Amino acid sequence: MTHWLCVLVQTPAHASLGSVLSYQSDALLPPGTLVRVPLGKRETLGVVWDGHDAGVTGEIDPGKIRAIAGALDGIQPLSASWQQLLTFTAQYYQRSLGEVALAALEPYKTLFPAELTARMAAKLGLAADHPHARSLTDSTLQLLASERVDYTLFWRRLSLWVQATRAAPDTPPTPARLVALQDLFIDREAFTTWQNQYSEQTIDNIKAVDSDLMLNVNPKYVLRNHLAQTAIAQAQTGDMTMVHNLHTVLATPFDEHPAHDAWAGLPPDWAASIEISCSS
Repeated sequence: MTHWLCVLVQTPAHASLGSVLSYQSDALLPPGTLVRVPLGKRETLGVVWDGHDAGVTGEIDPGKIRAIAGALDGIQPLSASWQQLLTFTAQYYQRSLGEVALAALEPYKTLFPAELTARMAAKLGLAADHPHARSLTDSTLQLLASERVDYTLFWRRLSLWVQATRAAPDTPPTPARLVALQDLFIDREAFTTWQNQYSEQTIDNIKAVDSDLMLNVNPKYVLRNHLAQTAIAQAQTGDMTMVHNLHTVLATPFDEHPAHDAWAGLPPDWAASIEISCSS
């Protein structure tokens, strides 16, 4: 299904274009979403905007509307308060919305990649300036995506494996910890290749890896759909026990909470068919 989007862009000063342009998208993207869009012969950053707020009127000619190049995955849409601030600023200084929005986002282009690199390095147990942080992050994310590995379980089991290896650097990694990590992958050869890369660039230089840091940034527990669904179903019968227990565990998701180990495992098969909205 095709959806029509209003997108703020920073158009050239000499152009006869406004700063709010129409694009089409296969997905309905909420206002505030950062997108890449074609503009003339180049591609530029844009922000999906509410057409009514941008003062867009008139009919759309589908034959003249180009498709967005893509949304910036992994980045939350900019908040409604941020959008309101930009609208006020543009009106106050009598500038176009696109000019103000893209100028405000300019520092984001460098700050976001730097912050992402630092946070992903921490998940790998590395300092942000570790020489292999970026390459290891890229190879790890590519492997997780291609193998469709459970994200939370991978990072937690990796942390535990590193912890065991760091505790006894002169002995082979604890087999149970390594097997638990390896079992998340179907393509064992691909995992072994990645494991060797990670070991060579981090674990062999054991002082460069901080397992305590890893265990404090890679949670054991997250609110999985099947847990929420089960808690909701019980609450609807008047039993709030699981709701309270979930609240307690998720308040400190990096702690072990051994009584609730089952909540940190793979979702049951029946969970593949459930859908829970963010408003649930």
